[in-house]
This record gives sequence, C-alpha cells and structure tokens, in this order.
Amino acid sequence: MKPASHDPDAFFPATPGKTRITIRLDDDVLEWFRRRAHQGGGGNYQTLINLALHEYIEQRHEALEDAIRRVVREELREAAEKQPGRAGRSPLEARAEIDRLIETLRAGADEAGRAAAARALARAAPAAVALPPLLELLDGAGEALADAAAEALVASAAKDESRVVATLLEALASPERPVAARERAAAALARVGSAEALRPLARALADPSVSEAAAAAFASVLAHRRDVRAEAYLRDTALPEQARVMALQCLAAKRSAAAESRRPEDEIAWMRLCLDAVRDGGADLAQVATQQIEEVVRARHADWMLPPLRELAALDPDAAAALLIRRAAEGTTLAEREWAESALARLRREPGVEAATES
Repeated sequence: MKPASHDPDAFFPATPGKTRITIRLDDDVLEWFRRRAHQGGGGNYQTLINLALHEYIEQRHEALEDAIRRVVREELREAAEKQPGRAGRSPLEARAEIDRLIETLRAGADEAGRAAAARALARAAPAAVALPPLLELLDGAGEALADAAAEALVASAAKDESRVVATLLEALASPERPVAARERAAAALARVGSAEALRPLARALADPSVSEAAAAAFASVLAHRRDVRAEAYLRDTALPEQARVMALQCLAAKRSAAAESRRPEDEIAWMRLCLDAVRDGGADLAQVATQQIEEVVRARHADWMLPPLRELAALDPDAAAALLIRRAAEGTTLAEREWAESALARLRREPGVEAATES
C-alpha cells in the first residue's frame, strides 16, 4: 500500500500559473502584510506578498534612464518637503519651481534676482540638478553673481559633498575656463573643506594661472582638518615643492600651539622630520626645515640636540655652522652662549664639517 501523499495540490489543485509552496517568513514581515491587507478593507495578505515580489522583480529590470528619473523625482520631493511652508507639494510642483529658478539664473535681467535664484536653487534642488547652471554662472557672470554662484555651490555640498568637490576640482583643472572661475572654484573648495580635495589642490600649485588660489585653498583645508596628517604631504616627494613647504609650515603652527607640552623626545622627532625634509627636498623646503631646526636650538640648549645637529652638518655644513654661530652670538644667557660655542667646537671635529665652520 502506498503511503499517503503529503502534496497539498493532491487535494487542493493550484490555480493555473501559480505553484503552491511552503515558506517560512519572519513574524514581523507576515504581520506587516496582514496589517496592510486589513487596512485595505480585507483581502488576502498572500496576494499582497505576491504583488510585492512582482514589483521587486520589475524594479530590478528597470531601465537605467527610468531609474535615474525615479531617483531624481524622489530627491526633488524630499527637498521640497524640507522647505519651510512647502510641505505637501507634489513632485511636479517642486520640479516646476526648480525649472523657474534655473530659467531665472540663465535669462533673468536683474542681477540681484539671479543671485537670489542661485541661493534658492542650492536649497531646493538636489546637487546633481543644481550644479550645471551654477557652474555656468561661475564661468560667465559678473563678479557679484559669480560669487553668489560659488556660495550656492558650497551650500550644495551639504547634500552631496563628493559630487560638489569633484565638480569644483574639474572646474579648477580646466584650462579652457576663465581664470577667475577657476580661482572661485579653489576658494569654494577651501570653504567646503573636504580632504578629498587636498592632493588635487597640491597638484594645481604647479599651474601658474591658479597657483595662488590653489595654495590658499590647500593651506586652509590642511590647517582645519584635524583628521588629516600633514606629515604625509610633507613626505610625499611627488607633490610640488610648495605643497610640501606648506605642509611643514602647517605642522610647525600646530606644534607651536602645543609648545608647553613638548618633551625632549618630541623635539628630537621634530628635528629628524625636518632633517628628512632637508635631505629629500629642494632649496625652499630645505631652508624652511633648517629654520625649524634653528627654532628648536634657540628654545633649548642641551646635548641631546647634538646628534640631529651632526646630521644637519653632514647634509649642509654651512647651515649647521651658521645656526650655531648665531646662537653663540645671540644667546640671552651665558649658559646658552657657552653651549652653542661648545657644540660648534664639537661639530668642527666632524669629518667634512671643519672647513665650513671656520668662517
């Protein structure tokens, strides 16, 4: 005798086009669908589950263009709902207002009105929608209007910082754009303050057209980002010399702010970092680094400084000797002057240093 069948379709044939299965669902998922069926006036919650699965499959096959349109509509709706007094507007109404703002930006006769439209566009539209017309103003508008566009670009970074930074960097690096527009892009990058911009800004220092603006932006971001290690930029020999000099100056400023807590081992580490800059940098970096070593010698007079000074003498005998000669002449106390004279005498006994220190 055959065992009884456990196939439910043997007793309750499935509807054509459907297959009966056994599935385990989480309790909260099942409860959600039951509740939706009840709120809809009754009905089969299993039908709702089936419809949800169909919708998921259709979305997976959604064309890229349709997906982009859907995402933009959703962002427009969210942006509109966040505007004071504008909650409940339809996506079409939000889109219409954004279109009106863009038209005002491009064709408005009143410069003040266009500037206000730029700021309103940054508030109302997703960054992807606001960036192109704002960049147009950055390129070809008068100074006041271009400044307003730059301000609006910075405001847009609150919604999509990476996109705005990438757009501004592209504008900065585009030689076909007006120099004033590229300089405004650099200034906007400084205000956004993204660490993503540091290396591109450093590379822009090599472009004489925008080097001054790029330098100001690079220094600003480097100084204000506590999560950025300026030492990495100092040690990066692939960067322009000016960027490495500014990184060293940034480190020196932060070090100066913590002067009271510095220990001898901190001073030695700093001197050796500066020595590395003398060793692998150009003339400008070597000069600034040597000045930093002299600052340590001016503030301290202890024998633990002699090993770094010997290294400096091996790299640049003239600089080491001049440093100690000045210290011997300018020391505020007899002990400081005597220490500098003693250190100089010891350096003169180092091979290759004697001739340079005799002057």
